[in-house]
Amino acid sequence: MNSSVLIDIDYPIFFEGKFNHNKQHHLWYKDLVTTINGPHGYDFQIEAMGKVNVLLYEKETKNLLFHAKDSNTLHRELSKHIEGDKELYLLLANNHPKYHMNIINNNWWECFLVDDELNVLNFNWILNAETLLEAINEVKVMINDVLEVIKKGGL
Repeated sequence: MNSSVLIDIDYPIFFEGKFNHNKQHHLWYKDLVTTINGPHGYDFQIEAMGKVNVLLYEKETKNLLFHAKDSNTLHRELSKHIEGDKELYLLLANNHPKYHMNIINNNWWECFLVDDELNVLNFNWILNAETLLEAINEVKVMINDVLEVIKKGGL
């Protein structure tokens, strides 16, 4: 199910699944998350890439609560223990009062360019963002530059 949310951008944005303001960090996601319908039939697809391998422990007992080797498992299991990004950042900084998390691998945001015939073009870039809104804003700033490269035959 796609959902949309109002964001300050001149192009329509569609989200795969429900947009959750409290869970924007890339560790919550896997694969295609957001599509920005850019001008001239080009879509900018923002995806959570990479592999995760996360162990979550109770701090007091040191009991292993779960071991997630993929993003789907991570999201499902982590959601049982923490509410959203605020607690996730505490975990990442090893400052959460109840839990300790070891991250062996990590995710990142990446943007792919798709034309109006649904061809994925040989143009993608790794985003510096941690959250989904940061990723959207990073792509938003680049849309005109990317289209200028295409116009000049750079792809």
